Amino acid sequence: MSGLLDLPYEILGCVFRQCNPTSWTALRESCKTLRDLIDRDHLLYKNYYIQTLDNPMHVRGPGPDAVGKQWIDDVKRYVKMERILASTSIQEKTVHFDMIAQCILELITTAAPGYDSKNINLLRKHFKDKQNQTVFLCDSSLFARARREHPELRSSSKKRETNAREISAKLHCLHGKAIEEASFELGSIMYPFACSKVYDLRNYTDNTMWGPFKADGSGEVDWELAEAIMIVLTHNLRQCRIFSHRFIRPIWDMPFSGVASNSHIAQENLHQLPSPDSMLEDLYGINGTWMRVICFLDYTELFAYNFTSVATPRGEPRPPLNTDEAIRMIVMHIRITKIEAPGPNDGQALPVVHFHGKSRPRYAHSDPHATAHVRGYVRLTKENEVQWTTFSIFHGDFDRHGPVGPTAFWKISDQNDLEDSDPED
Repeated sequence: MSGLLDLPYEILGCVFRQCNPTSWTALRESCKTLRDLIDRDHLLYKNYYIQTLDNPMHVRGPGPDAVGKQWIDDVKRYVKMERILASTSIQEKTVHFDMIAQCILELITTAAPGYDSKNINLLRKHFKDKQNQTVFLCDSSLFARARREHPELRSSSKKRETNAREISAKLHCLHGKAIEEASFELGSIMYPFACSKVYDLRNYTDNTMWGPFKADGSGEVDWELAEAIMIVLTHNLRQCRIFSHRFIRPIWDMPFSGVASNSHIAQENLHQLPSPDSMLEDLYGINGTWMRVICFLDYTELFAYNFTSVATPRGEPRPPLNTDEAIRMIVMHIRITKIEAPGPNDGQALPVVHFHGKSRPRYAHSDPHATAHVRGYVRLTKENEVQWTTFSIFHGDFDRHGPVGPTAFWKISDQNDLEDSDPED
């Protein structure tokens, strides 16, 4: 009577390919021969990877297929990641926080261009789960503070390393759909705590480049401040009842929207990608039309919050700020004007690209005088994060006094209606 091991290897390979990694594990444990056959079959792991996830070769480069061990290691890690994310054990998820976070970042980095990514769809599936959101996306210092100041939430706020807090904030920002409650079970909105961080002027200095960067002058992103900005902007978009707008909801309410490469390409052009020559020139996807949101406090309230309230010790957050902000929706039409080699303080993988254009209010009645010229540049930080810097010029002058507040912008079209005119200086 013939057994499984009597079959030719080609047939065994076909059998293995009909199984999933859980079955491979059982087969490997049944006998040494099957274990050796499966462990040597790099192509088995590669085929499973490419059927389940996006082919990472567009990021890693072709490389010799003999780096087969990479396929084996990756499949084992991602299978373990899926098993843990699908479990109901908070303890197991917490113990493996660093490994899961690293897998998530790698899946985002190797996600296929455009909107139909297996990696992104996999992450969306697992992060519908509220427990996964709590463990991995809601463990920054901001959430820890909200839980500390609400006794009923303190039991869910564990001591964490500073680095883990920052990673959680980064994952929340990449998730992109702001979580606005400190606890799904008990509520407590995050807005007052996020607002206090965003409008604390101590966070903006030359060292932080007046933006969400670390105060040590390293130029590294301060993901916890970026997280607070995301929460504040989302809150205000909801408050002004435009969150369901077709230019807003797909970006602000879709998890992991815009994190895959080439996500800047407008949806109408997804099946007609720009030519390689034009992409070389516009590596950041600058040319086109962008939607922008900006929120800001009344200057009197901003001044009072920072300079006339009870003094806050250095290193301590200011009190929660629950207030009403002004909000503007702005349309920007911009195009590239100059490309320069990266400087010594820039990431070296891409150039520094300058642009200019015009902006106008999305709703003219909200601020008929908000039309302005826009100029700025895009560069890579040393961490290879993309940094945009913009300046708005009103009636020929740059107004340093405002309005100033958190802002975000996203592309809505590769087309623009800019007139041929010289950039504003």
